[in-house]
Amino acid sequence: MSTINAQNYGDGTDSVPASAVLEGTAKAWVNFNGTGTIATRDSYNTSSITDNGVGDYTVNFTDTFATGDYSMSGMGSAVTTDGRNLFEGFTARTTGAYRLLSTSGSSVLNDGTYVNVSAHGDLA
Repeated sequence: MSTINAQNYGDGTDSVPASAVLEGTAKAWVNFNGTGTIATRDSYNTSSITDNGVGDYTVNFTDTFATGDYSMSGMGSAVTTDGRNLFEGFTARTTGAYRLLSTSGSSVLNDGTYVNVSAHGDLA
């Protein structure tokens, strides 16, 4: 079992304020198979994934964000010659969805075998 030592956390107390935990947790995340018929492996606050074409996906949120200024990050892998995928935003994010591109190291769009993305921000 892991222990978090928060002694002298900010104000000298031995506890972590709830706001630090709530603000720091992902408000949405998903792990999905982006090849063939896409399928979610596991997720939180993700209602669905849309396959827009090769290496082009939209992650749809169950509960929306307060603004489009949330932080989105991702990683993944693909069965390609270099075995890695990079993700980048395709269009301006909305409060209810984020569209991303999956590319190989050579910037060629490809379907990700493992696509993992998470979003941090304030929910509406």
